[in-house]
Amino acid sequence: MKITRLLAAALTVAASLPPLLAAEAKTAPVVLSIFQVNSDKDEGYRSTQTISGSRTLADLRDTPNSISVLNRELLDDLIAVKLSDAMYFSVTGEIDTNRENANESFVFRGIVANLRLRNGVTWYGGTTDAYAIERVELLRGPHAFLYGEGTAGGLINQLTKQASSRDFQNANLIFGSNELRRVELDVNRRLAPNLAVRTALVYSHEGTQQHHAERDLRGIYVTGNWRPFRHTQINADIEYRRQDGVIGSNMLADGFSVTARTGATTALTATTGGRTYIPALGLSYDTVNRRRSNGTTIVLANEQIMPREFNFLGPDSVQDSKELAFGFHVDQRVGDALSLQASYTYFDIEKSTTERVGSSAGSVYRDTNATLPSGVVNPYFNELYTEYYSRRNNNNQAVHNARLTAVYELKLPFTTQKLVGSAVYHDAEPGDFRFTEFVDPASGNFKGTLSSAQTLAAYTANVNTVAQNFFYRRFYLKDGDRAALTRGGPVPGQSVILRDMQADSATGRLSSRLYRTPAYGIGSDGAYFNGRVHTLLGWRRSSFNQDPSRDFYNPVTGGTYKLDTPLSVVRTRITEDSYTYGAVVHFAKFVGAYYNYAESVSLSSGVGGAQLTPGKLRGPLMGDGQEFGLRWSFLGGRVESNWTYFITNATKNAANPAIPANVRQTELGPIFGGDIDTTGTDIQTTKSTGLEFETTANLTKAWRLTWNFSKNDLATSERYPQLKDFQARAKARSIATPDTDAFLASAPDGTPLPGFTKLRSNLVTMYRFDRGPLKDFSFGGSVQFRDKSYQGNFDLNNDGVAEELWTSGYTLWNVMFGYRTKIRNRRVDLSINVNNLFDKDYFRSFALATGAWGEGRSFRFAARLGL
Repeated sequence: MKITRLLAAALTVAASLPPLLAAEAKTAPVVLSIFQVNSDKDEGYRSTQTISGSRTLADLRDTPNSISVLNRELLDDLIAVKLSDAMYFSVTGEIDTNRENANESFVFRGIVANLRLRNGVTWYGGTTDAYAIERVELLRGPHAFLYGEGTAGGLINQLTKQASSRDFQNANLIFGSNELRRVELDVNRRLAPNLAVRTALVYSHEGTQQHHAERDLRGIYVTGNWRPFRHTQINADIEYRRQDGVIGSNMLADGFSVTARTGATTALTATTGGRTYIPALGLSYDTVNRRRSNGTTIVLANEQIMPREFNFLGPDSVQDSKELAFGFHVDQRVGDALSLQASYTYFDIEKSTTERVGSSAGSVYRDTNATLPSGVVNPYFNELYTEYYSRRNNNNQAVHNARLTAVYELKLPFTTQKLVGSAVYHDAEPGDFRFTEFVDPASGNFKGTLSSAQTLAAYTANVNTVAQNFFYRRFYLKDGDRAALTRGGPVPGQSVILRDMQADSATGRLSSRLYRTPAYGIGSDGAYFNGRVHTLLGWRRSSFNQDPSRDFYNPVTGGTYKLDTPLSVVRTRITEDSYTYGAVVHFAKFVGAYYNYAESVSLSSGVGGAQLTPGKLRGPLMGDGQEFGLRWSFLGGRVESNWTYFITNATKNAANPAIPANVRQTELGPIFGGDIDTTGTDIQTTKSTGLEFETTANLTKAWRLTWNFSKNDLATSERYPQLKDFQARAKARSIATPDTDAFLASAPDGTPLPGFTKLRSNLVTMYRFDRGPLKDFSFGGSVQFRDKSYQGNFDLNNDGVAEELWTSGYTLWNVMFGYRTKIRNRRVDLSINVNNLFDKDYFRSFALATGAWGEGRSFRFAARLGL
């Protein structure tokens, strides 16, 4: 009902606007905005324009940045319902298929790029659905300049659908494997000569190959374009969408094979074990001092042990979100040389996601205990299991973004310069609360006593108490993952759901977290020698300002309190400059060379987490990179190819893998006491170098093709500098640190990051017959090739040296068929795609210990109707 009322209100307001305001536009020709792409110029999979270089309209061939475009025709041919469906075929790299992450992440040049933009504004939405998207521009490498913040690997900019002067109404009906059912409606109306409104709606349901996991999406997007005067253009859009989902499970790791070889087991402690519930038996017992098997911690890909359909998170593990967005943009041309744009965007999202937590949550173990604590025979002795405690993470974040951009076109006899200046105000206020299943304090099984005192000492004591009272659930693989076993919710008389103060951290929960990232910058986009040479120069100064406070939760009273301590308020002021400079030289019509240097700053990542040195914070993510390339164009632009060699450095990244607790807390904590922050992390630098080739061909109007190939090397350096310092200090005192030594040996400098794939190639092609017996039929296909992917380092042969581990590569073949006809003089496009035609078994790894199975053979059918 909410969506229906919103649509009705939007159309009513739009229809009531007086068409008399269009008097001048009836006779004056339309002047296109310098800030807006005209998608009508796209041909096949080839797009010639971008706004993601200098934030102004430019030809791709004249831009020194590495930018790829996924246009609407490619999205339709792939029957893409999410951007990831098309991103699999891009030159940028891989998709982080972490099913237990609330957001999709993309890997550019081996570096995770979890920052996404929408119409140039940072976008914190969940799954990137394609129903309201016209095209996606992929920016590879650092791009800070006037465009905004970004990660070193790159980012994506989603450009939404815009209202146009042509009336149309289209419906898309899509269904396919895994219970995919989807309806899209796209209606555009010209309400007056200078006013148009466009509305897109979607309802979608889809499951996965895993049990329980599914996603329901309902959304409405309304946008309007008003040109009250010849040189004035106003665009506004509003969107509301709601997603209700059940989260899927990542692959688990081997936690039993070492015990099978050596017989060694590990005792569970008060913080790694506790009250554990066995749903299949309906009983619970304390696992502290019980024994747990050991394994290699390598991802478990043996389906004889762990079928890919299993999802022990169960049907109550949610991944829900509500999103509301509003944007308003005014473009004004002043004379022949000056263009102005003022824009404002508001975005609010509320997310609720279930997390699987606990020291045993990521692996499969063997029950090595012959008896239960009561002394009776253990019916599951020698059986495999996994266990975790459930945590619900509720997030909300409101975002405001205002921007003023001015572009002055300076025309001189020897050059034309677009001089660009911008000022940006951006703020956001993240908020999160976590709720976890604990032992019921009234059950008699609760360990310790909670204090009602409102002091730091009482808070710290309460944190230590609740850490011993997590309520674990254990699932034995032989029982399966049916809903009756895996369904969540408190167990009467045994468990309750309470706010998780341990997740708030031992120093309290950060609150009042409004941060502001104002920025301003200037730049120049120049052309020389009749367009044979193009340059791009830019400088940007960005700031991060935040004054968060801390509150402390009292589990006895259920309220929070403040403390007047040095920890209570952390005043943060960071300013970073970023630069870009590059040039394109067209030696001839068919070839041009380019060079680009750019820096990246990701200020919205904030000051980062605490490091091992007390009081030291990681700081914002940063990076820089260089690109050298050639752009080729043949047959009047019907074949275009871009060749790039790149060098990208990502700095101030959190070190991966994270330092395990047995190193930080158990081993180093007692040695150094207050000189080490045992909850902290460490940092590293990542360098990515490689080659990218991307070719788009439209040899005839009937045949379109895109192909890409990339090769890159990824090496880490300057890893764990603080951890190595503590290691050296311990050795100077003749104190052995075997756990620290073993961990650092498993993460040497020069290794890639988990999930990194050295070689990738993708091809998509489609041919439509325009004559003969096959007229209006179309045939095509696509191929995805992936070389082996890096998992991590592990000493499999116990020789003291950790070997690099890689997952197997794979090639996926997909076929596409289509037919175009008319029914009652209405255009109808029918298409069916079969993906992974040969049902190839493969999985995508994103850590030594985990990954995600790829989808088997599947199909999608789409009927696109012109109503």
